Amino acid sequence: MITPMQIKAARSLLGWSGAEFAKRLGVKQRHVTAAENGRSQPAAILRMKALLQAGGIEFIDGGEPGVRMKAKGG
Repeated sequence: MITPMQIKAARSLLGWSGAEFAKRLGVKQRHVTAAENGRSQPAAILRMKALLQAGGIEFIDGGEPGVRMKAKGG
């Protein structure tokens, strides 16, 4: 499972505001805010993760979880 900080960092890396991310998800912005504050259901987190990955984000699950843009062409 990804962390609230990873969600916020990934959204920021893509240049998406909370409102834009919510619109892309088809939810109200309060749902994004809840997820970024650690108050969201696992199913919602999985939807967010899938959308962020489709936008080009790669989640890193090492000693310190993080995010980065996927390498082009690889």
